[in-house]
Amino acid sequence: MACYKTAQKKNLIDFLSKHSEEAFSVEELCEKMQRECPASQLPGKSTVYRLIQKMTLDGTVKRLPEENSRRFVYQIAAGESCASHLHMKCIKCGRLLHMDDDQSLRLLKEVFDQNRFRVDERQTVLVGRCGDCKNV
Repeated sequence: MACYKTAQKKNLIDFLSKHSEEAFSVEELCEKMQRECPASQLPGKSTVYRLIQKMTLDGTVKRLPEENSRRFVYQIAAGESCASHLHMKCIKCGRLLHMDDDQSLRLLKEVFDQNRFRVDERQTVLVGRCGDCKNV
């Protein structure tokens, strides 16, 4: 199947990259894009759903369960290296932070050495409060 680089996809990737530490539901993504982007650059909601699904499959976007919900939120992945480290999600502000690769590797190795359990870092998100929200 052919993969096309449409203006709508480019605009969606540009928007997600601009907000790289934020995760959005498709509805939130459409609303925020509507407020921030010129009307000529807005993809329709059905286009966003289709593009998000494709970009999740190709690894461009990470899909995460929303806290205490059956919904999912989406966030731009940090390139190919995003699959090689753990992520930390703040339950207060919703930011998704990338753990240092070496720190992730040490933690994953320790879990495996002590428990003989291999963690899938692509699927694992540590949940807590970021430094900005820890006292809130």
